[in-house]
Amino acid sequence: FKDTAFYKGRTVYIYKKAQLLACDLHRNLKNKDKRFAFTDLSSLTVFSDNVLPCVLRKMGILTLNEDLETLIDSKKVLPTGDYEVELRLCAVHACELIVSEVHKTENFREFCAAHLDYYLWEIGKVEPYRNAERHYTQQTYYY
Repeated sequence: FKDTAFYKGRTVYIYKKAQLLACDLHRNLKNKDKRFAFTDLSSLTVFSDNVLPCVLRKMGILTLNEDLETLIDSKKVLPTGDYEVELRLCAVHACELIVSEVHKTENFREFCAAHLDYYLWEIGKVEPYRNAERHYTQQTYYY
């Protein structure tokens, strides 16, 4: 679960699997065991890996510089480092902005990043998103 990276002189914490585990425990066990009826899931971010940047890119929400776009589209391994961290963190930021906009709609005040993540993951399983190029990075904590 040690999903951290050193980026621009500081450690950043993404924790995709840890956040996903918390949400899955809540979703599946909240009605069976009060210990899993978490009340602070809105403090979590999306569970960023290589799927969310891909889906957001295909939707036109994330745009990449030409070098990164070429690298991903060529199906080459994206080295661990700044590009990989930026892709994942930009996906988190974009999703936070989406959640913020959704909250402006009165009927969706309970909507949180986990809801958006589950939705985007489902979209990622169908065309045209399923076959869109995703970045591939070895030695990661999120696969």
